[in-house]
Amino acid sequence: MIHRTLITILAIASAAVAAPQNTICPVMPDEAITDTDNVVEYQGKEIALCCGRCVRLWNAMDDAKRQGLVVAVMPAGKPDAPKPAAKPAAEETRVPLSQLDPLGLCPKSGSDVAAMGRVTRRVINGVDVSFCCPPCIKPYEDDYAAYRKRIGDQIVVLELAYYPTDRCIVTGRELGKGTAAIDHVLGNRLVRVADEAAVARLEADPDTYNQKLDRIIIEAERKDYPLTTCVVQGSTLDPKRPPAEVVVGNRLMKLCCAGCAGKIRATPYLYVQKVNEAWAAVGEDAGS
Repeated sequence: MIHRTLITILAIASAAVAAPQNTICPVMPDEAITDTDNVVEYQGKEIALCCGRCVRLWNAMDDAKRQGLVVAVMPAGKPDAPKPAAKPAAEETRVPLSQLDPLGLCPKSGSDVAAMGRVTRRVINGVDVSFCCPPCIKPYEDDYAAYRKRIGDQIVVLELAYYPTDRCIVTGRELGKGTAAIDHVLGNRLVRVADEAAVARLEADPDTYNQKLDRIIIEAERKDYPLTTCVVQGSTLDPKRPPAEVVVGNRLMKLCCAGCAGKIRATPYLYVQKVNEAWAAVGEDAGS
């Protein structure tokens, strides 16, 4: 009987600290807790944080600061208080494939977005962007123009070498004749145009010109496309059946089926890298 009672007491005590009670990160209160990968113990309770960086910030705080943060997400004496609504996930499906992030670099840290172990994705001002951790989001939003300029410069470096046409897709004029071309970044892709008037028309009707550039890229890269396998599944493309074709990072990607397009959305930059490496392996860029 005593033995059974002790087991019960231990089980109750264990349950009291077995799982975090908070559903919102105390360090980044805009972030919902989605797993228990980053948990710390505080005053006999398990406190979940949203990422490894928040754990380091937590560990550097004094107890007074920690107490204030904990109370904000787990009010003392109000265990049944409604929890703040979780921030909605990035609506990636609303961003065309051609407008997905082609770089895979955190704009704040400059590092690979997978460096912290879990990629954070957001669609901000209609543009898909990847971060190495949630704390990098606010600095990006606070200095948005500067970060977009930096990202734009990186996209130009990436995509200029294989840009598929020497004509402005807005005016039809040959680029570099009489005036230098403008390397304009529309969302997450390079679009080369003849002048500022063409930039204005491009920005006023992005869907039309996104689709036009997609068609130009597909036509330019289809014949000499360097892969004979689906870029997602790795399975051999059926020569008797036309593959599904999509454009990501200003690169044509051939797929075994349309269903594979959705899988590209999770890590678009990895597929851009894979296709670019395939072109490099055959010693040329499309359109060269």
